[in-house]
Order: sequence, then structure tokens, then C-alpha cells
Amino acid sequence: MTSIVANTFSLVAALLLLPGTARAATHAWVWNDVSGLQPSSSCSAPVLSEAPQELERFLSQVIEITDEPQSTVQPFQFIGSFWQAAGAGGKFYQTTCAGKTYSLFDVYRAGRQQPVARVGVTPAEIALFQYSTARPIHEAAATAASATATAQVLNTGMNLGEGNFELVACAEALAVRDTSLKRILFSAGPFETVKLVQSFENDSHVNYVRVQFPEHEAMGWVPENAVRLRSECAGANTRPSLIQQPQLTAAWTFPVLSRPAANYKTDQRMFRAARAGGRLHAACDLYRTTGEQALAVSSGQVIRDRYYFYEGTYAIEVRHSDGKVVRYGEITGKAAPSIKLNSNVATGQTVGYVGKVNSGCCTPMLHFEMYSGRASGPLTQGSTGFQRRSDLIDPSSYLTTWEKAKFGKNW
Repeated sequence: MTSIVANTFSLVAALLLLPGTARAATHAWVWNDVSGLQPSSSCSAPVLSEAPQELERFLSQVIEITDEPQSTVQPFQFIGSFWQAAGAGGKFYQTTCAGKTYSLFDVYRAGRQQPVARVGVTPAEIALFQYSTARPIHEAAATAASATATAQVLNTGMNLGEGNFELVACAEALAVRDTSLKRILFSAGPFETVKLVQSFENDSHVNYVRVQFPEHEAMGWVPENAVRLRSECAGANTRPSLIQQPQLTAAWTFPVLSRPAANYKTDQRMFRAARAGGRLHAACDLYRTTGEQALAVSSGQVIRDRYYFYEGTYAIEVRHSDGKVVRYGEITGKAAPSIKLNSNVATGQTVGYVGKVNSGCCTPMLHFEMYSGRASGPLTQGSTGFQRRSDLIDPSSYLTTWEKAKFGKNW
């Protein structure tokens, strides 16, 4: 194992997935020393908590399963898999199933960049780890003197997307290469946020590290010395990161009239939720009522007027005052007053009306997609992952801020 996770795992609210499997929101995989890996129903949504003392050393390590536990039920192969506690900000996700509290671990197979499962383990049932080898999370970063600052960040357990702990591309222009280092995949701009990426393949390169660029939703290899803490990269603080918490001003508002009926940061409503065929959800779904106004979050200009979007619903695209582009999706076909191509919109102006897909599967909602505006071309593109333009960003933190300001509370 040559490169260890430096990524912060996002919350997957009680939807613990195995490859190609979509399970109900109350269904989870948990470990029991007697019966092995078993499904468990009625699990609560994961929450961030302090580490249980009995599991503390396992939570701070990457666990490689080196021998098959005899009692294991095998929905996937254990031997050669790697387990790491899911967490953020120095805390770890826990869920409660049938009265027991489980710490959640993301499970990886060798050579896979995404987890194949998320499994709960209680402090009292840790026999699984008798069949494992533990490795420090910061092991890879600590091997090079030039990565000392990075190793210190990894040791803190802090969210690398927050404040002074954020890592950036500290170069005017940075070529991001494929695994062979022979082909340039794309170029990253100066001071873009980066995250070290977990890899269990024997494919390390001297003086190179594998990273993810959240603004591109892409990965690749870059020179190790080009990755620095934002606070230690000259000029990096001259522009804010696109994934930092937004600054609240009166120029922005929440995009529907009332608070959503359900949490848009959990389950199938959340950004990055799994969809059929391996696609990832590119928006936050705001559950409301059919025909309710969808509102412009800020002033801007209509760059694509109402067009057919998905299962009988429509969408409209607006470039807002700071350059961000929003797709207001799953709206009805009804035209909003004064809304047409190239028309200007004001903060809070009606741009459409909440719709409902004609398959009957879903609650009426506003499908809210957000882009930094740094790329060009159609918003829908590609055949894997989000199937969206490279400057797609997670709108969750923005929506949370606007919701709190408008309604006094938020999900």
C-alpha cells in the first residue's frame, strides 16, 4: 500500500452500499463477532461523534485484512481489503442499529479508488481486527521530507477542505498526469484545492503523489512539492476556494419559498448519492410542493431558457452575479413571468415552478445544480461519474447557509 487516504469521507446517511446494490435507507451492513457480516435494519442516520476508546487505535489506522475471519458471511471478499474509519474534523461517523451503536468503516479493495462497502463495528465486537495489519494513516506522506507539512495535517484528522488545513496546488499552472506519468490529463489552475487520494496499488512514483481536484471531480498525479497547505503557499489566500463555506450577503437567498420537507444532505436527495448505472447525483433535491415558485438565488442572467430535462420536467440555467451557474431542474413547463433567454433576473425572482417527474417515483422537488463558472460548454456531458461539466460543485454548504439566514434554522 503506497498511498493512504487523506480524504474526508462524506456522510452517506444510513445508505451503506455494496457494489451494484441499492439498499433501503434503513438497511446497513454491520459486523458481529459471532455471526460475521450481516445486514441490519432500522439503522439511524450516521452522526459525527468522538472515538470510542476501545476502537481508538483502529479508527486512527488503515486496517488491512490479512486473513479471512472464519465466521464471515461473504457479500464481498475480505482478504486484501482495506478498512478506514469514516470521519471528518477529528470525529468519526456512528450509527445506531437495533439498539447498538456502530462506528462506520469504509471498505476498499486493492486498486479501487472508491469504497466497495461501508460497515459498522461496535467497540465490543472487534474480533475482525485480529485478522488484520494496521498502518498509520500518514505513512505515505511521512516518507518524504518535502511532505512534512502534509503529514502533520493528516495526523490532525482535520477536514482538509476547511481553513488553514486546506491543501492546494501551489503552482501557476500544474499538469495533472495519468498513472504512467506519460500523459497529461488536464491542467489545474493556481491554488486549486486538492486532496490526497487513497491508493492500495503498487504504483507509486518517486516525488509524485495522487490527488483529487474537487473543482474538476477528477484525479491524477502531480509533483509532490507542488502540494502545499494553503496557509503556506504564497498568494493562495488571494482568492477563496470554491468549496469553502460561502460568505453570506443579502445578495443571496434560498431557492424555494419554504424550508424543504426533508434533509437535502442525506439519502437519495444528497449531492453524490448513487444512481442507477453507477451515475452520481449532481445536485441537492429540495422537496416542496408542485407549482411552488423556484427562486433565483442571486441576481444574474438567463443563459439557457426552459428546456426538457428529465421524465416530464424542465430546467432553466442562470449565470449569477459572481459567475456561478445554477441549473434549476425538475421544474414544470410553465413559463415564469419575464423569464426568457438573456433576460436579467433579480435575487428572489421567480424563475420557474417546482415540478414532479412523471414516473411517479418521487416527491415534487427542485433539483438544484451549481457550477463555478470556470468551464464552458453544456452542463450535461460525459458517460461516467456525475456526467456533468468539470466545474460542478457541491451546493450543500451554500444551501445550508442561505436556509439558516432565511428561515432561522437548517437541516
